Amino acid sequence: MLRFRLRSCRYLLLIFATAMLLAGCPKRNQDFAAGIRAEEMQDYDTAIVYFERALRASPKNAEYKLWISRARFEAGEQHIQMGRAAAQNGGLQGALAEFERAQAIDPSNPLVDQEAKHVHDQLAEARGGEARTVTGPGEGEHENFLTGPPVLKPLSLSPVNLKMSNDCRIVFETVAKLSGLGIVFDPDLPARRISVDLSNVSLEQALDAVAFESKTFWAPMTSNIIMVAPDQPQKRREMKSR
Repeated sequence: MLRFRLRSCRYLLLIFATAMLLAGCPKRNQDFAAGIRAEEMQDYDTAIVYFERALRASPKNAEYKLWISRARFEAGEQHIQMGRAAAQNGGLQGALAEFERAQAIDPSNPLVDQEAKHVHDQLAEARGGEARTVTGPGEGEHENFLTGPPVLKPLSLSPVNLKMSNDCRIVFETVAKLSGLGIVFDPDLPARRISVDLSNVSLEQALDAVAFESKTFWAPMTSNIIMVAPDQPQKRREMKSR
């Protein structure tokens, strides 16, 4: 009887010790889990943001790197399909914006370069040969048919009112969504929690305020897509060369 009680006590102690051990184990990275949920909903742009956050917390995690690569590929393919659909409906500017977004997300995809060039040619023909070519990456030449830097044309011109405290990427994304803009982040952009209190300001003023607080800068890639990068001389030079 005594042996039975001792055995029962040891069993209960083992269960208790196991429960305590499991309770002390680190939980799965919440950003990684959020990225998986976003990918399941085919929101690959958001998935990339979460996977990159998870990787910044565990830079040597090979699994996170694999998921980021896959999400970038899927996001690029998704924007290519959206660009094709826009082009078929006659929305060449919208198609070009989607292809340029795909280029920024997954530069290794050769298909998107062909799609973008095709739309460039159509725009050039529509503009009666007003296009010009400037030096850039690739085979030495990058076609740019704008006569100057892109001018933002947000879907909404309403003043921005936002009081928020969160990671700078989330704040930028919120401002962009309020105005109907797309946004791409430089891969080297670090996580940084900021607080903003924006009251009745323009889109540019809101973006400038967020950039100031997060020590970043932003620049339009197209009329409805901006890119955000760390405010460093090298990054600014890279942005000008795009």
